[in-house]
Amino acid sequence: PFCCPPAALSVSCGTRVRAGFWPADVRPVDAAAKLNIPVFIAHGDEDPYIRIDQARDIFAAVPGTRKTFRVVKGADHNKVLSVGSHELYADICQFFLDAVHDDHPAFERTE
Repeated sequence: PFCCPPAALSVSCGTRVRAGFWPADVRPVDAAAKLNIPVFIAHGDEDPYIRIDQARDIFAAVPGTRKTFRVVKGADHNKVLSVGSHELYADICQFFLDAVHDDHPAFERTE
């Protein structure tokens, strides 16, 4: 909805020729299901490109419990880090501290 059809087709064809795949065939949910590392997803609730329910589906596809999903209120697609700011950065730091400790119990956090 944010791009005109001729431009979208042009980009798709260019990707197919240069990289060997059609962008429409890319499925983040399938890629997420293959992850075997701790995952932190921060997503803006005002993202016009990737709906919040799509982000939650991607999060749900990540196997295991070493994952965190964080909604950033008032953030769009490009401003998650700046809108989330201090509280988000504290959550990210804690996530990394938890993730590097092998003896830390499994964690799953949402919102």
